[in-house]
Amino acid sequence: MKKVLAVLTSVLFGIMLFGCSATEDSNSDNVTITMWNTFPELNEALEDFNADFEEEHPNINIELTNIPVNSQEQTYQAAVSEDTLPDIFTMIEDISLTKMLELDKVQELDSVFPEDIKDQYLENSWTESITTADDHTYVMPLYSPNHGTYMMYYNEEVLDEYGIDESNLPETWDDFMKVGKEIYEESDGEVYGLMGVKESWMYLQLIDQLGTAISPETTNDMNYKEGHPSLNSKGEKESIEFFKEMLDDNVLAPQSLQNEEDKAYALFEAGKSAFIFGGNWTGSHLNSDGFEEWGVAHLPTKHGEPYYSESSRASNGFAVSKETEHLSEVEIYLEYAIDHLYDNVFSEVAPSTSPKQDSNETPPFAQYEEIDKISNDVALSVPIPGARDAGLVSFDEDYSSKLKKHIGEVTLGYLSGEIKDLDGELNEIDQQANNLFKETLKKEKYKELSPDLFKFSNWEPFTDYTDEDYEELN
Repeated sequence: MKKVLAVLTSVLFGIMLFGCSATEDSNSDNVTITMWNTFPELNEALEDFNADFEEEHPNINIELTNIPVNSQEQTYQAAVSEDTLPDIFTMIEDISLTKMLELDKVQELDSVFPEDIKDQYLENSWTESITTADDHTYVMPLYSPNHGTYMMYYNEEVLDEYGIDESNLPETWDDFMKVGKEIYEESDGEVYGLMGVKESWMYLQLIDQLGTAISPETTNDMNYKEGHPSLNSKGEKESIEFFKEMLDDNVLAPQSLQNEEDKAYALFEAGKSAFIFGGNWTGSHLNSDGFEEWGVAHLPTKHGEPYYSESSRASNGFAVSKETEHLSEVEIYLEYAIDHLYDNVFSEVAPSTSPKQDSNETPPFAQYEEIDKISNDVALSVPIPGARDAGLVSFDEDYSSKLKKHIGEVTLGYLSGEIKDLDGELNEIDQQANNLFKETLKKEKYKELSPDLFKFSNWEPFTDYTDEDYEELN
C-alpha cells in the first residue's frame, strides 16, 4: 500500500510540475511593463488607453499604478535610492531630469523620437534639462509646454441674469471689483463675483502670473534681469492685496478658503459665482461635468496690461528607467502612444493641454479653440538657468528644497487672517530666500557656479527667450 501511495504521489507531483511548466511555457512570450502615473486627471483614461494597447499587443501587459499626489515625492525618492523605479514613469517636479541623469536612472529615447517625430510637437516641447539633455531625448511630453496658463472662466447664465455683456467683460481690477459688487448686491448675497479654492499651489501660480503685468522682470520667484530671488516684488504684493480686497468686499466668496478645486467648479456651475480663475485644464473639467454655458477670457490685470505664464517649466511626461529589462516592448508602447495617446486620451480628459500640433482636428467642445488661443498668447519662454548650465539645476533643487514658505502659502495666510502684516511677511521670506541663495552657492559642490549665471541681462520680458539669446550670453 505504501508503494502504491508513493507511486501515486510521484505521479501527481509530476503532473503538477508538468502543469506549472506548461503554464510558464504558454506565457513565456508575455511581458509585463510596470508604469507609474502622477497625474490624477489621467488615472482612468490611462487605464482605458492601456487596455486598448493590450488588445492590439496581446503579448504585452501594462501594470499601471496611480501615485497619490501627497505621496509622490516620497515614493519617487525611495524608488530612486532603492533602484525600484518602474519601466515607465511620469516625471515629477521634485526630481529633475538633470538629477535623474546624474544618478543614471533614465534611458535615452532618441530612437523613439527622431527629428521627423519631434517636429510633430509644439515649439518649446523639446527643452534642455526639461525633456532633453546634450542633444538627446529623455522625456516624452504629455502636456503642452504652455500648460499652466491661467485665465478667467465665466458663467454665461449668471452674466445674462445680471445684464453683463460678454463683449464687455472686466479687463482691469477696478472693473472686476465693480461687476463683482453689483452681482453680490443684486443677488442679495446669493451670488459672488469670484469663486476660489484653498489650494496654495494655485495661488502660487495665479499670483505669479498676475504679478507679471506689474513686475514683468520677476517670475517663478526670481528676478531674471538682476539674477536673484524675488518674493516681495510690487507685482506679487499688489496681486495678493487684490485678492484680500475682493474677499473683504464680498467679491471673492468666503467659502473659497474651504473649497477643494472640484467643489469650486461645482459652485461655479451651479451659478453661485459669475467667474472662476483657473488653468488651461479647467475647461476640460467643466466640459466633463456636462456644463456647457460658459466662456473664457484673459485674466483681469491691474490696469488691463498683458501678463504672461512661463512656458516649458517642468518635465511633464513619460521617462523610462535605465534598468528596464523590456526596452523593446517599452519602445513599442511609446510609439503607440505617439500615434494614439493625444487623440484618444487628451481629446477627452485634457484637450487644451496636448503638446502635439493639430492633435485635435475637431475641437472636443465649443470653447476649446479660445482656451488654446489664450494659452498660446500668454505663455512665453523665459530664461531657464539650468539650460545655461546644467549645474544650476542641482543648485536650484538644493536651494528650493530648503525654502520654508512660498507666495501661495503667504496668500492663503493673509486671506485667512493668520498673517496680519503682509509687507513684513513678504520682506521676511524674501530675505530668507536671498540669504539661502547665497549660502547654497558657497557650498563646495557649487564653487564653480557664478551668481552671474542667474542674470539674463539680454532678456526682454514679454518676448520669448531663445537659443540665440543663450548663445549671446555664453
